[in-house]
Amino acid sequence: MLAAVAGGSVASAQGVPEEALRQSEDLQRRQQDFLDQQERLFRQVAPPQGGPVAPREDAGIVPEGGTCIPVKRVIFSKASIFSHERLQKLVPDRDCLGIAQISAIVRDATNLYVDAGYVTSRAYLPEQDLSTGELRIEVLEGRVETVEIRQNGELRQRGHGVLPGVTGQILNIRTIEQGLDQINGLSSKDAKISLKPGAEAGFSIVVVEITSKRPWRASVAVDNSGSESTGDVQFEGTFTVEDLFGQFETLSLVHKRSDPSLGEPKASESTSLQIAVPRGFWTWRWSSSFFQYSSQVEGQLQSFRTSGTNWTHKGEIERLLWRDQVSKTHARVSVSVKDARNYLEDTKLDTSSRILSVLRGEVSHTRQMLGGSLTLQAGLDQGTTWFGAAKDRLAETGAPRAQFLKSDGEISFLRGWQIGGVQVVASSRLAAQYSPDLLWSSEQLSLGGSSTVRGFDGQSLSAVNGLYSRNELSVTPPLIPEDLTKYAGQLSFFAGLDSGWQLPGPGAFEGQEHVLGAAVGARLQGGIVFGEISYERALQAPRSFTREPVLRLRAGLTLSNF
Repeated sequence: MLAAVAGGSVASAQGVPEEALRQSEDLQRRQQDFLDQQERLFRQVAPPQGGPVAPREDAGIVPEGGTCIPVKRVIFSKASIFSHERLQKLVPDRDCLGIAQISAIVRDATNLYVDAGYVTSRAYLPEQDLSTGELRIEVLEGRVETVEIRQNGELRQRGHGVLPGVTGQILNIRTIEQGLDQINGLSSKDAKISLKPGAEAGFSIVVVEITSKRPWRASVAVDNSGSESTGDVQFEGTFTVEDLFGQFETLSLVHKRSDPSLGEPKASESTSLQIAVPRGFWTWRWSSSFFQYSSQVEGQLQSFRTSGTNWTHKGEIERLLWRDQVSKTHARVSVSVKDARNYLEDTKLDTSSRILSVLRGEVSHTRQMLGGSLTLQAGLDQGTTWFGAAKDRLAETGAPRAQFLKSDGEISFLRGWQIGGVQVVASSRLAAQYSPDLLWSSEQLSLGGSSTVRGFDGQSLSAVNGLYSRNELSVTPPLIPEDLTKYAGQLSFFAGLDSGWQLPGPGAFEGQEHVLGAAVGARLQGGIVFGEISYERALQAPRSFTREPVLRLRAGLTLSNF
């Protein structure tokens, strides 16, 4: 009898490490969601700043007239960017060209360069003898003489890596814009470009003017995002420093812990570090995070202490593949290592402890359309045996796979309006994932919570295969006087409707579950004081879920704004 009771107590305790581990993974997902959101906002494409963007209508055009000139062949001289075949498409199929047709060819050749981003290149008609039947059009492909980076009016010696290898090359405004975006990705920098004539004909000096503010940010906050088992109240401190080494890099440190007054064994604590270093079309990122927790469960005869740690490291390389005036396409490759260890008293629980290493490839496309910003993303994850990761051949039958294959995708759209002094923003996001393998909980989609489907707290669907949508409408009326916005920022009101589906897959029943939740609330952001309050309700959930309303609170101070 005592053995049965003890066995029941251990069984009860076994569930707590998994729950605490899910909390750890949920906190990391929320943090990653925040980083992803900032990255999505950063990727919104802005039009080029400074520099010529279109040729004059009369550039390189000869005066109008009625003469028709016999032309057997049109030669584009000194043109290296576009092929002969592409340029010949600009020439009409006729043996006699009038002045208007010749002028149109010259204009179209210039526009071809400008539309491709070569804004200092142009076509023109040199002096020539047309009696031979050959029409020669020369192209002056504008080049970069040098790059000057000025910060607060002074010449800057470091940081030219954001525009690597452009000196002496044919000037393309898209390359310059990419460097500008890399600089403006830092909240302390506001960069603009201008082009000045160089010492030689056809050469330009690229001048980057940067207005730099305080290079660090710090904030403290408190919220109720924790779990009941490790403490609802969470305190958070964030410190970010930019351009410390002169390469326009970003370093960010976040520390979060439960209310220390709770005492042992009810506690949780996490620390994360993120680093990003840009270089032209490339960006290198590294992140490390550590989470630890302890809690207590009551058995039938005694209490049990559970604890655990979770290390996650991730290295990523990003490359801009393509950009034009309204869109960007990126590719990313990353490797991550996740080391989770859970204990009952001082005994390691092997069933919920593991090391995973994941190789990921991802492509994303952002485009301005319909007055807003559309983002498409697709990714593929492959579990590996690198860095001491668990091996499937040594795992028990029916255990989750460490060398798994998983695909995911996301579509999001963001648009803002200005209506009579009131700012209105609508956003919608649809995300999904699929895997043919049984996954560990850290790789599953968690449907329910502040980062996926609002209206649920401590209850969620874990889906190997699933999808969810988040939809929100926010309104920011001019309620706070302008002279107080430094302290109080802007107050906005929002309403959201989220939905998630757990689809059939490995380890799941043959069917699907659905969760639906709604939220209304207010946010204060942009000033020294910031915060959020939201009231959430579950509208549809499995029968085993409770549908108690959720009140989420967050308040903080931006210390760097003082």
